Amino acid sequence: MKQTVAAACVVSALLALILAQGRQVVPDRFPKRLESRNFIVAWDPQVVNDSVAETARQRAEAAFDMLSRFLGEENTPRQAKIAILLEGDSPSPDGRYRYPHVDSFGRIHLFRFGGITESYFGPIPHELVHVFRRMIRGNPTWDSFLEEALASYVADQVVPASRSFPLYGFPLELVAAQWLHHEDFIPLSILMTRHRQLNLPCRLQTYSLRASFFTYLHEEYGKEAVLRLAYHSEAHSEDLYRRIFREDLKQLEKSWIKSLRRSFDTIDQASAKAKSYRTETPVKYMKICKPGVDF
Repeated sequence: MKQTVAAACVVSALLALILAQGRQVVPDRFPKRLESRNFIVAWDPQVVNDSVAETARQRAEAAFDMLSRFLGEENTPRQAKIAILLEGDSPSPDGRYRYPHVDSFGRIHLFRFGGITESYFGPIPHELVHVFRRMIRGNPTWDSFLEEALASYVADQVVPASRSFPLYGFPLELVAAQWLHHEDFIPLSILMTRHRQLNLPCRLQTYSLRASFFTYLHEEYGKEAVLRLAYHSEAHSEDLYRRIFREDLKQLEKSWIKSLRRSFDTIDQASAKAKSYRTETPVKYMKICKPGVDF
């Protein structure tokens, strides 16, 4: 507990320093820089070409404006320019895969997957939500399920059916519903309590299902209710859901599952589209976690 508090204090101090300087520090291993209104894009020209950096800048500025409109000016950080670090291909020299993330300084790290340049840009809205949260809220007691659910939900609201992970151009309602249809659905209680164990190994399911649940809350109770949950001063808890949505989590999950079944039944050629999602996109190369085996 003491270590957790100490780590949170260190991160808060780092963020305070960044805000005071008005920009984030870029490591020396990224010799090229491109600055714009809200960002510093940095890259190594031996790894990433200049046109990729310019596209990243344009996509980031567009995403910043869309997120600001969606989340509201009060939840938009304008104190410091945000660093985007273009890292090159996902596999590291030692063969380990690296994934888009926001580091403790609030910098966004982006990678290329499968040699596809477009894969750099898809995660920008999602990762930018994390940066918005950290820079506005400092580093509060972090609930990983809530933060990832919010980021995925907001990203899909501003850039629906993204051609990047995990939707690959398919609508969120289809992707989430087909997990249920194919009996690969991860229950909400497991998504919440086993986040650390399942988040990346089962990422096809975890990212899309979290986004789907928050999208269901948005459609049934409104955006304001979802943001009230996300920005509440109290810690994320079952009681908070009950007070905001007037239902307990088990009932919310049952209603969400019913809505997913209805969606699959009403989507034209849903089974064929679900098959295409699984066999004609990068999903075919990725792990799908199975009940009784992985969770």
